Amino acid sequence: VLGEPAPTVDEIGLRALLAARLGDTASAIRLERRLAAEPRAHSFGVPTVWQARLAAVLGRRDSAVALLRTAFAEGREYDLWLHRDIDLESLRDYPPFVTLTRPKP
Repeated sequence: VLGEPAPTVDEIGLRALLAARLGDTASAIRLERRLAAEPRAHSFGVPTVWQARLAAVLGRRDSAVALLRTAFAEGREYDLWLHRDIDLESLRDYPPFVTLTRPKP
């Protein structure tokens, strides 16, 4: 609608996750493309984390872990959210994710 602000990255990400969880893979992928097109400068990895969460929900574990690594390189903080996020649940016992989340000596 004319005059309405564009949806935020968080709105796009939430809509993508909802679509995926409701089985609307086509809409989830369409929204994933919008996330991928978001500017990365000064984003601190936020769009990339949404993509990682969506990849995990869609069962693309390799992509999810790769996207998380990219998000950290873009400035996303490594914190408890990574262990608590329900969208990342499918990664909990996945060896590359376990390695990624293991405390560094």
